[in-house]
Amino acid sequence: MSHLHVVDGVLPWWIVLSTLLLACLVVAGILRGRREAESVRFLARTGVTAAALIVTMSLPLGPGMHLSLAPLAGMMLGPGGGFLAAFLANASLATLGHGGLTALGVNGLFLGLQAVAGSLLFSLLRRPFGVRGGAVAAAVLTLGAAAAFAIGALEALPVEGGHGEEGHHHDHEGGWGLLVVAVLAVVAVAAEAAVTAAVIGFLARVRSDLVHGGRAPRPRTSGEPA
Repeated sequence: MSHLHVVDGVLPWWIVLSTLLLACLVVAGILRGRREAESVRFLARTGVTAAALIVTMSLPLGPGMHLSLAPLAGMMLGPGGGFLAAFLANASLATLGHGGLTALGVNGLFLGLQAVAGSLLFSLLRRPFGVRGGAVAAAVLTLGAAAAFAIGALEALPVEGGHGEEGHHHDHEGGWGLLVVAVLAVVAVAAEAAVTAAVIGFLARVRSDLVHGGRAPRPRTSGEPA
């Protein structure tokens, strides 16, 4: 609900190819230059996070409503890892019947950018608002902007019906439909912000190294209980 998912057969071929090429270049840039030991750990965490996103986005919470957790992926993995996890999750779902295989570039970029925005906003807001508060603020800002963009895209779509009384009737129905979508978006953003804050807060207490920018676990000294 909080992200735009373009279905197959809507976009012209030049947008399909250009966005897919751009997404591939971004992924290549993320993976380039990493040391082998670092890459193994990075890819392992990214893969696990992508799998969690796949499960989350496959669970419907209502009519056209589900969580994405893309900002959470960015808060855990950083902007690069978050983008990669979100892109992989979207690509996997597209091949598993979720739709949008030909729009993989657009959908992957849009979802990946939410992970990047969530990571950057969390880095800025965690100091003044704390870990949980920063997570909530970053998630609300990111998902709210994504939902507003998606609703704006829906509103920009042409509505059949032409002019006159019939066209006015269709405009009226379209207005109510957008209102329902907006209400569902608010609910989805609030739910996802709550889940994001809970997960980040828990990880910050027990494994702060799993939160982007968190400290590595302090090694135990001899004689210290496990």
